[in-house]
Amino acid sequence: MSVITTLHTAIRRIFSAHPPDRPEEEWMTPRLLVTADVCSKTRRGLRSHSPPHEDHEGVVYWAGRSIPDESTKVALSVVVPEATTTPGSYDVSSVANAAVINAIHEHDLELIATVHSHPGERTSHSDLDSEAAQLPHDGYFSIVVPNYAEDGVRPYTECGVHVYRDGTFVELDASAIEDRVETLPSAPSYVDTREQ
Repeated sequence: MSVITTLHTAIRRIFSAHPPDRPEEEWMTPRLLVTADVCSKTRRGLRSHSPPHEDHEGVVYWAGRSIPDESTKVALSVVVPEATTTPGSYDVSSVANAAVINAIHEHDLELIATVHSHPGERTSHSDLDSEAAQLPHDGYFSIVVPNYAEDGVRPYTECGVHVYRDGTFVELDASAIEDRVETLPSAPSYVDTREQ
């Protein structure tokens, strides 16, 4: 087992551990708020892994912020990793993932979700999908987008929305997705009221 694999496993255990006195029923799937810009750039990032005239699975990460009690996460940025892709798989090396972590930390953000595309309509999580998710911890999202993200990530109910809890990913049903995941309008980055 490589040092990186061992470190990765140790970090997963640390992030998934619960304090012993925490009641089990207290934990709730966090709300996930995604800006409209992140939605549109996610499609672009996922599709960027496909070579000309061929569809490949794609992968991006959402970075953002959590409110202090971790009950709400806000996806603010799309981070596209270097990846090896095929029509039915993707692989991000540990070196490429380190570059992702560096980029996120450089902007003082945190990792919110792994988002990747599948061929066809299937959006369930395979064992490989669970292993490929970047440093999951309780409340970390993994979203599977159907049809190589041809139509983007909305509506979320057509995607597989999975949340990490107690060492495994659990898929949310449509009512939980509608309740917990929503799109926020993107605020303009510069407003000059003198021109209005």
